[in-house]
Amino acid sequence: MQSEGRKIAVIGASRGIGAAVAQHFAQKGDRVVSVSRSQAVAGEWIQADISTSEGIKSIADKLGESALDALLFMGGVWEDGVFTDQYDFMKSSDRETRFVIAVNLTA
Repeated sequence: MQSEGRKIAVIGASRGIGAAVAQHFAQKGDRVVSVSRSQAVAGEWIQADISTSEGIKSIADKLGESALDALLFMGGVWEDGVFTDQYDFMKSSDRETRFVIAVNLTA
């Protein structure tokens, strides 16, 4: 299967798995649109914060009416210290909980 010509948007493309996925598709010759708060490592970068409605709207505005072949959501976040023995959900701040929900569910 030839992948050239596909347009793929990768959300969360500045670090970790998202950066690796964006690089993978860019190296295969796909047109990658990388969305992240900090500088993306591959493709055309759209700087946006998906935890806000303004950030989501800016992505839609910049993509316009152009069709995407794939939209890959790689931008997940967790509470600070979530996978440690010291973590206690009840001690997470309201702000942190709302940010996690905004990124992982609402966006």
